[in-house]
Amino acid sequence: MPLALGQPIPALSLLELDGGRTDLEQVRAGRSAVLFFMRAHNCLVCLHHVRALAELSGMLGDRGVVPVIIVPGTTADAARVHRRAGGLRVVSSGGDAAHRAVDLEKHLLMQHSGTFLIDSEGILRYARSGALPTASFHRGELVAAVSQLPQNLSAQG
Repeated sequence: MPLALGQPIPALSLLELDGGRTDLEQVRAGRSAVLFFMRAHNCLVCLHHVRALAELSGMLGDRGVVPVIIVPGTTADAARVHRRAGGLRVVSSGGDAAHRAVDLEKHLLMQHSGTFLIDSEGILRYARSGALPTASFHRGELVAAVSQLPQNLSAQG
């Protein structure tokens, strides 16, 4: 079943950089979150989007929103991205299971990427994805979507 705005995002099993198992609920700790699902750890366009999210991290933090980068592949792949992520939280899906859970399938060997905004209750409020990574992130749209979230200052931390 495709993801729909206003519906909860599915539970996602993730790996920390040290290999420890976690999940999306633990990562976001009751906060709203921007989830950026990279096409691949070495996708130059995706890395550009990661840098754009790092530039927005102050505004996101002020709104109680945690940015999370989800890398398909191994924890070593996620560690490579982390070195370039400007302090953002980077996790691995240990393959592509997290991507598949949010309907980012691989078509003709091309892993789709996407940006998702979920509120503090885990409800999908914004989504943008595409087969081409240039279509999977739009700074202005994301900023507008974040501005529509109720501020959840009690969940900051």
